[in-house]
Amino acid sequence: MYQPSPITRTGPLSQEALAQKVDAYLRTAELFSGSDPQHALSLARQALTMLGENAVKGKLADLNLAEYSGSVEGRRTLGRALLLEGSASIQLEAYDQAIPAFLKALECFAPGADDVLIATALNGLGGGYLVMGAYPEALQHLLHALTIYNNLGDQTGEAATRSNVGRLYLLLDDAPKALTHLELALDLARVTTNRRLEAEIHDNLCNALRMTGQDKAAGTHGLRSIEMYQEIEYHPGEAEALSSIGDLYLEMGDYTQALNFLQLTAEVSQKIDRRQEVARALRRIGTLHAREGRMEMALTYLQRAFEAAEESGAKREIVRCHAELSGVYKQMGDSPAALEHFEEFYRNERLLFDEESDRRLKTIEIVHQVENARKDAEIYQLRNVELQREVDERKQAQTALERLATIDTLTGLANRRYFLELAERAVYQARRYSRPLSVVMIDVDNFKHINDTFGHAAGDQVLTNIARRMQSVLRRSDILGRYGGDEFVVLLPETGQEGARRMTERLRAAVAQTVEKMGEMDMPVSLSVGVSSSYDTTDISLEVLLQRADKALYTSKQGGRNRVTAFEVG
Repeated sequence: MYQPSPITRTGPLSQEALAQKVDAYLRTAELFSGSDPQHALSLARQALTMLGENAVKGKLADLNLAEYSGSVEGRRTLGRALLLEGSASIQLEAYDQAIPAFLKALECFAPGADDVLIATALNGLGGGYLVMGAYPEALQHLLHALTIYNNLGDQTGEAATRSNVGRLYLLLDDAPKALTHLELALDLARVTTNRRLEAEIHDNLCNALRMTGQDKAAGTHGLRSIEMYQEIEYHPGEAEALSSIGDLYLEMGDYTQALNFLQLTAEVSQKIDRRQEVARALRRIGTLHAREGRMEMALTYLQRAFEAAEESGAKREIVRCHAELSGVYKQMGDSPAALEHFEEFYRNERLLFDEESDRRLKTIEIVHQVENARKDAEIYQLRNVELQREVDERKQAQTALERLATIDTLTGLANRRYFLELAERAVYQARRYSRPLSVVMIDVDNFKHINDTFGHAAGDQVLTNIARRMQSVLRRSDILGRYGGDEFVVLLPETGQEGARRMTERLRAAVAQTVEKMGEMDMPVSLSVGVSSSYDTTDISLEVLLQRADKALYTSKQGGRNRVTAFEVG
């Protein structure tokens, strides 16, 4: 494997030598960015180390180096290195590292001269925010990138960005909008002859068409995606496309074909050592065998899936494997094994919920970095170690205080004050970009009876369990908070009234289908729900949405509880 000569520490380089050496690292990183992202990441970080170290040495020994680091060309080179770091981190699923890299890259580029690089960073940011569940921020950055690529006539960039926008709308369950962007993206990708991008778009179209019930067209695009990935020998994409076709046949009820494609998914994923994908494919094969009554086969595949999930640290797959194994053992009459896996499912589900809550907070913190990036850059330019250390310590203390002030200690959700702060920001964005938005008020039915009968400790446990169940149903972009007492509140970005009805009905059902253990008694728990959606996004306020949701909640209570009511205007 070719790579430039390793970094030596014999002293500061000349400006020309530094530029040439860094450029060699970056060009090599670009060559490996598609096939070996780990190697590309290593090269990009070596280039960043050279730029950082020589900037410091230049301050003391060679003013030419300091001038280079601060020059337009030097900052552009630094931005290129950060872009490569971000892109490689995205491929390696290190999204919390990718987003800061893209943010720093944006600070390095000059509008006009570096528009292509700016759009690349914006598209990368959009992709990172998308995966972390920050959908409004993802859409904002992707649309900004799309505008720049459109103005530049950059068809490859526009196609890649539209593909990301299509994926975003798929995650928001808006398949028609996804199809609009994906069909345009496919036309552009065909013109550019970027076969890997075209294969990715075919796969996304397969999923979008499947969601709209166009199974035949979905199959055509899915098979074309597999064929193209095989032709260019890009096996990670091939595994994803095989999985998509497996999902399609599963929904069509053709279990034989679904089984064939899931087997191929597992084989290709095993070949490229993608153990999480192996675990997912094996688990779904086991589930298929269980549906067909082949319990021994189901057990074999589910145990293999569990082993692969544990080896790869795929925590969500571990949770799902425990759930499936519990069901299979129950069907086989092995109650002790079924109970053991159910208890492990419950324990791991709670751990996963806690980790995802932390991840949501981390996402919010990263979004906050956007607003303060320029201020932080000015602080770092002071080059005063003592002052910087003091600033960092104060920031850490402030962050700790903010966390204590924003989280409800019982449920781990946003408290009322912090929810209102986040919701105001979301409503502002909805107004600014004319996007739909819904607010949901939730009340636990007969909660006073639970408290009075079983005590406040039991009531607290009920609230905690309800919070966890609701969190497991909601999307990562949704904001769930404890409004006070036995009341919860949810903000659903990018969601109109019908979408909010479906989501809140799932919330209500998730809680109603479970019972709480109160000593020797099983206590059913239910929710009354009120929904309010923005009808005029240019003139709606959070206060009005909350008032309407509260009125709808009152209607649910008066109507017999355990139901969802949407506020109707007029």
